[in-house]
Amino acid sequence: MMRSTMHHNTSYPRFTEAEFSLRYAAVREAMRAVDLAALILCGTTSAYHEVLYLSNFIVTREAFLVFPDAGEPTLFIQMFNHVPNARQVACITDLRWGGSDTTNAVAENLLERGLAENRIGLVGPISFKQYESLRKMLPRAVFVDFTPQLLQLRLIKSEEEIDFLRKGAEFSDRAIEALAQQARPGITEYELAAIVEGAYLGLGGKNHIHYMATTPMSNPTICVPAQHQSNRVLQSGDVLITEISAHYHGYAGQILRPFAIGTPPTPEYLHMYDVAVEAFNRIAAVIHAGATTDEVLDASDFIHTSGFT
Repeated sequence: MMRSTMHHNTSYPRFTEAEFSLRYAAVREAMRAVDLAALILCGTTSAYHEVLYLSNFIVTREAFLVFPDAGEPTLFIQMFNHVPNARQVACITDLRWGGSDTTNAVAENLLERGLAENRIGLVGPISFKQYESLRKMLPRAVFVDFTPQLLQLRLIKSEEEIDFLRKGAEFSDRAIEALAQQARPGITEYELAAIVEGAYLGLGGKNHIHYMATTPMSNPTICVPAQHQSNRVLQSGDVLITEISAHYHGYAGQILRPFAIGTPPTPEYLHMYDVAVEAFNRIAAVIHAGATTDEVLDASDFIHTSGFT
């Protein structure tokens, strides 16, 4: 039963037990469709959403989740000093340190479950070395990639997930509002990053990305937001281009917005902005349940016919 596998800590963001029951049932139905006895889900700091989906835990460094077709899942945390907090955040009761080699701990767990000769689904960024270790310890098991099936299940969001996405969008909006109020000549790009994160960290938001670049509108040297900020000092006449995503427990919003610094935008930048707004409106108008990617691409072709890429 789900109740036996979960505990509650209201200090951290948490989906309901009913939500996890629906997820577990859907994933297990998909597993049975391809005759899988268990899943091995690997998560890292930058690729954690599949582990989060079934455990409520945003991975730090590395974690593995053994998710059986029946019975209690086991979450292995690689960093020993991360285990105490993981027990507070994750919804899974059977949470353990993974030892010096988490892959070995995972294989031993499957042996203990009597699943050493079954079909096992693999999910996430499992390295070749880790895969070879699993094959060596479980030579009679058959490993198959289950990542596409789980990604497909995750595409359709529940109402609880949509609520989390709304928070991520709110935090992203707050970051843009803070830039609108505080970006000015004389500060550095480093300070822009501090402005962005300061808008939501105190409210429980976290940074996913804050890509930003500044360049003179009269003689631009970059046309896309930069992944790393520099010590460049903003000047009057610059444009600041942004791609901002803040998240709430793994559920991110995203917003891209340009700013003219110290002066109105030049005619060229204003025209480009007007085209972008019109393209956005055309694309938004065709996005609905049942729409195809071709419809979206057709709407976005307005960018090309306007002379831009």
